[in-house]
This record gives sequence, C-alpha cells and structure tokens, in this order.
Amino acid sequence: MKNKLSFIALAVSLVFMLCISFFFYPKWDQGQSEATIGWDVSGYYFYLPAFFIYNDYKELNWKDSILTKYEPTPELQQAFKHSSGNMVMKYPIGQSILMSPFFAIGHTIALNNSAYEADGFSRPYQYSVGIGMLLYLIFGLILFRRVMLHFFTDKISALLILGVIWGSNHLNYGAIEQAQSHNTLFFFYSLLLFITHCYYKSPSKAKGLLIGLTVGFMTIVRPTELLSILIPLFYGISNINNIRERFIHFSKEWSHLLSASLGLVLMLCIQLIYWKLASGDWVVYSYEDQGFSWLSPHIKDYCFSARSGWLRYCPFLILAFVGLPFVYQQKKSSWLIIAFILLFTYVVTSWDVWWFGGRAMIQSYPVLFISIGALFTYVLRKGFLIKTATLVFCLLSVYLNLWYTYQAHAGQISIYDTSDAYWRKTVGRFESPKEDFLLIDNKYQQGKNVTILDTIFSQEIQSLKDSTLEKMNFVQLNKDGLREKCIRHAYNKNNKATHIRLEALVELVDKEWNIWNMPTMTIALNNNKNEELYAHGIRLGRVLDPNNKKWLWTDIPTNIDADSILFKMNNQNSNRPIKVYAMRGYYIQE
Repeated sequence: MKNKLSFIALAVSLVFMLCISFFFYPKWDQGQSEATIGWDVSGYYFYLPAFFIYNDYKELNWKDSILTKYEPTPELQQAFKHSSGNMVMKYPIGQSILMSPFFAIGHTIALNNSAYEADGFSRPYQYSVGIGMLLYLIFGLILFRRVMLHFFTDKISALLILGVIWGSNHLNYGAIEQAQSHNTLFFFYSLLLFITHCYYKSPSKAKGLLIGLTVGFMTIVRPTELLSILIPLFYGISNINNIRERFIHFSKEWSHLLSASLGLVLMLCIQLIYWKLASGDWVVYSYEDQGFSWLSPHIKDYCFSARSGWLRYCPFLILAFVGLPFVYQQKKSSWLIIAFILLFTYVVTSWDVWWFGGRAMIQSYPVLFISIGALFTYVLRKGFLIKTATLVFCLLSVYLNLWYTYQAHAGQISIYDTSDAYWRKTVGRFESPKEDFLLIDNKYQQGKNVTILDTIFSQEIQSLKDSTLEKMNFVQLNKDGLREKCIRHAYNKNNKATHIRLEALVELVDKEWNIWNMPTMTIALNNNKNEELYAHGIRLGRVLDPNNKKWLWTDIPTNIDADSILFKMNNQNSNRPIKVYAMRGYYIQE
C-alpha cells in the first residue's frame, strides 16, 4: 500500500479522536454553557433559530426564554443592540451555514418527537450539531494528510499527523469542542492548500472559482481569515524569479483571477446582506469595544502567559518557529509559509482579548505544520543526539497536551484563567489540595502552617470557647443591604513580618458560579490619605462548597511603606449570601 505509514497514523488518530468525542467527554450530553451549543458556539448558531424557527432576526424576542431555560451563556453575548434599534448578531454568519444541515436534522427529530421541544436548543439539536460537526474533523484530517504528502515523505507526513492530534490543542477543539469555528477552519485551510496545489498543477477557471469561494467562506466564518488569500497568491514562491513567473501567469490567465474574485465577493455578500437586513447598514462592526492593538501586539501574554498562553499549553507548536530556517532551505513555497506564519501570529496576538487562548491558531496548523515538517526532515538526517533531544521534547509535549485536555474536562486541576504560581504548583499533576486554587487569585498565598509574630485583631461574632461551630452566630453579607464587612488597623512599620494574613471562618449559603461575582476576601495596604497602594485577595467560591463552614486565609507581603491595613470581606456582586463567623488578622513569617 502506498504511503502506508501516514494512512495508519491517520486511522489511529481518527479512532482516538472519535473515542474521546463519544466516550470521554461528549459535549452533547452536557448542560448549560458546557453543552455543544454553548458560549461562542451559541453565538455562531443563533442565526439558525432566528431565521428558521422564530422568524425573528431583528428583535430576537425569543432570546430571553432560551437564555433562561438553557443558559448557553450567563447573559446575552450572542447579539447586541444596534443604533437602528434592532438586535445584530455579534458573530459572523459562516459557521451557522456550516451547522445548518445538522440543525435541520435536529429540528426534524424535535418536530416528530413530543418528548423534545422544537425550540432550537433541546437535546436533538445538541446531538445533531455536535455529532455532525465531527465530519469537518474527519475530512479536515484526510485533506491535511494529502497536503503533507505534497510536501514531505510518507514517514514525515505520518509524524505530522500524529503531532497535530496528539501534540496540539486541535485534539480538544476537534474531538470535544468540535462545533467551534477552529475545527471547521482547519478543514478549510487544508482544503484551500489542496485546491491551490491542484490549481498550479493544472490551472483552470473552475479551480480559481473554488479558491475564491473557499477564501470568502473562511472570511465570513472569521473575518481575519481573509489573510488566507496569501496562500493562493504566493503558493510555490521561493525567490524573485517565481514572482516574475507568477505575474506572467496571471497576465495570461486573468480570467482565473476574475473567477476567484467572483467567488470571494459572492461569499462576502452573504454577510453584507444579513447586516443590511438586520440593521439597515451594509457594514457593521459587531465586536463593539473589542479591537486590535496593531502597534503593540500582545505576543508575550498570548504565547506564554499562565492565563492562556498558546505555546505554554501547546509547547509542540514551538517547533513551527524553530523550523522557519529549514523552510527557507527547503525552498518549497518558503516565502508563503514564512510570511503567513509570522503575519498570522501578528494578527492573532494583536487582538485585545488575548486571553481567549491559543485556539485561534488552530486553523493555521495546516501551514504551521509544513514548517514543523521541514524541521523533522532536517532532524532525521542528523545524529543520535539531535534525534533523541527532539523525540524527548515531542513526547513531553504530547504528555502535556493529553494532560491539559484531560484536566480541561474531567480533572481536578484548573487550566483556565490561572496564574504562574498555580501553574508551577500543579503542572503535570493529577491531584492537588483544594486550597491551591487560591493561588490563581493571589500569588502571595502562603501555606497553612506559618509562624504568627503578632495578632493584629481577632473579631468573633460569638466566642469560640462558648459555642460549637454549628451554633455560632454570624454576620450575613447580602442581607438588608449589608454587602461587606471591613476592619481597618494601623500598619506597624517596625514589625519583622514577611506577610500579613487575614483569616476568616466563612460559609456559603449557595454557591456563586460566575467567577467575577464570587464573594472575596481581601487585604489592602493604604497610605495616610486612605488611598490604596496595593491589594490582594481570594475568591471564596474557588474552594468553598455550600453549607460547609471553613477557615480560609489570604496573605499580602509587607514590602511596602504603608500607613494602614484594610481587611475586607466583600459580597457586592452576588445575590447568594455568605456567612462570616469570625475574622482575624496576623503578622506572619513564612
């Protein structure tokens, strides 16, 4: 069998991905924002029920009942109020078109089964959309293999297939969160590379039209994918002579360019027509206050932060940048690959909401992995030491990717919105004390066993000596207007403490799940004008379960010249009350 190794790698990877989809974490079995049609997916999807069930795409009068019943997002994030007075979808229309066949299947099932509501969000829709979008995963990987075989040997192609699944976050966004746009765009980038290769092998107007339609469709899925137009324009170019040849080609075959342009415009018109119908304007910037910082891209934060760093959580992709010099040496579309990787990374990291994570790079992997393939080609020609070092790095990256994927959905370790301190404490581990979660909020958090140098205050609602924990009195925050309890003390500048600690015995009556609304426990150091110099604290909901009293603490370092200390328990943003039984403040030494 020709190209046997890459076929085996593809088959093994697809079976692995499908097992994860159906047995490890089937999103269609989850609820609320964890369901298939949750968070961003619900925003892409909103077009379908708006047009085909409710016949209401301007006012979205049905949205409140859906958000209340299914909770795909905590509040309305799928659309915004336009200056025309109408509601306009935030996300582009392309992904909903890709979902539409599976939406139709789910709608048909719901209409013919009295057990389900035909409202666009009941179980048949979740199943059909979730399972249906796996088709893009399957065809995307098949095309990815074909593209890699255009550039590399069967062995290298097999390694790249294993790498893109086992070593990258495409595992998560292909097998589990497959309804996100990144999975479908991976398919379209692979398709575009395949069609482009076929075009330059045997040019025709039909292939030019397909190229234009593909680029246009990618753009109405995510507008920044217009950058993909570089692929057909610069494919095969590695020197100045290739540029001249390309100009000569299109001067003779100008009708091919015209066909591609027609396909691009036709696709873009779909989005423009929706905007015109919904708002009266042909062009709408639907992301409101979210934009780009072109002069100061967030490269360091986007790539390496503990909060969501792409290369921290997908170290295998570092090889794409290491491989750039070898792409140039290989001279197969080297200008395109180098320019695309650098420009795509620049665009993605310029987006101001950089903490949405490395998922936005997934669609570019069919190009990035050409660079990794060039590196692997070089490594396989070298000696034992280089091969071994590369193998060890790849195996470690695969382990981390599998570990991150597991933790994201079934583990005890948080990999979302974390801190350096928490990441260092938990990376690679499968068990961690619950109190470690507090390091996400406060990197200065010390261990439970510290040396107490002095007690600043001790305020208990009722003496612990005279009452069991079950019968203690308490102050309830979020009752009769009481939202916070504060205690202020003078700061002892002559103490030898390394930290100040606030300790409290607290209980949640009902857990607040929205992280931004969780009650907090904070220490602030102020100057003599009571102006805050700095403050650190924790979110109680990270480690507290309802109806369970527990002593919690938070710490702040003393390496600042302050005049007063403010100890504060706060429940400003939640309607779920908390009970405070006791508060104590200490000077401590780590």
